[in-house]
Amino acid sequence: MAPADPILSLSIGFKNDKHPDKVNLGVGAYRTEEGKPYIFPVVKKAEEMIVSNSALDKEYAPIEGEADFNIGARGVLFGWDHPNVKDPRIVTA
Repeated sequence: MAPADPILSLSIGFKNDKHPDKVNLGVGAYRTEEGKPYIFPVVKKAEEMIVSNSALDKEYAPIEGEADFNIGARGVLFGWDHPNVKDPRIVTA
């Protein structure tokens, strides 16, 4: 048996605490007034788009990752107009 995760222990302690003014700072998640996870409408919409897209499959990505994602990551990292974004000498994994 692995030792208890300290972050999860904080969550359990929070749930067990009956103080009416408690605030959970241990888990970075939005919650409803009832304490349930709040799912943003845009997240629900994205999930629906993924599920309904029959072109998507469950294939593994190539070992070097998805090319479009890698270029996008470099764009965010270097700036979209930076020459390193499409430089074949730069490797993204």
